[in-house]
Amino acid sequence: REAADLSYAPYSRFHVGSALLFADGTVVTGCNVENASYGLTCDAGHFLQGTVNGDSIHLGKLQDDPDWGTTSFDLDIAVNLDQMKPFPAGRVTGDIHNIYYKGYNYQHIGLDARSTSAEVDGTLDIDDENLKAHADFAYADVPAKDIQLNLLLERFNPNHLGITEDFQGENLAMNLEASLQGSDFKHLYGHVVLEDVNLTDEGGEYHLDGMRLDATRQEGGENLYTISSDILSGNIQGQASLADIAKEFTNQLAHNLP
Repeated sequence: REAADLSYAPYSRFHVGSALLFADGTVVTGCNVENASYGLTCDAGHFLQGTVNGDSIHLGKLQDDPDWGTTSFDLDIAVNLDQMKPFPAGRVTGDIHNIYYKGYNYQHIGLDARSTSAEVDGTLDIDDENLKAHADFAYADVPAKDIQLNLLLERFNPNHLGITEDFQGENLAMNLEASLQGSDFKHLYGHVVLEDVNLTDEGGEYHLDGMRLDATRQEGGENLYTISSDILSGNIQGQASLADIAKEFTNQLAHNLP
């Protein structure tokens, strides 16, 4: 009844309210909002808006996946339940205070994501003691894959994060920009650029000005990959996928940086 009082229905004069009750007692309300443009009209039964607070929710038990642990968050959500595939249409903003994954409890994550039925974009900020990063991202799924990413990595300690048992005491910082398109994840073309790569360990500091990988498809059906940097440059042509080249790319990088 309280939600219905918030509705805006000057045309039908039919005020509708709805409420969603979560297991922890949280109630999220919605109401109908009419507009002279019918396409912009929302009804209470198909639109979900409100604030969701989670405290020590165990994701691993919900997903039956031991890699995941508990999470706590405060998120503002607005979702059109009529448009859920391939992405739910709406917006999610707020803070993920902590999330446990593969032995590490990541903290202080800020999220602002917007999506339509075909694409999702937004920003992600992490200010953890072993991972500090800002990312602007956009991903479209139809009619083809389209990935746009700008990442500023200020602090990355892989050993402390439990990603590897090696590289103790090391910290990595860099800028990454990627623009990739393709019919599926095995056939992506575009470029990936690393800039201002800085690695610090017990032995000192190491710097790489930049490295760029361009992926294009040739008329004959083969793939052409061009790598350029101050330590490694060259072309690779053949049937190998971008995933294959990326693996070799990181292996070559490991030979030049400790």
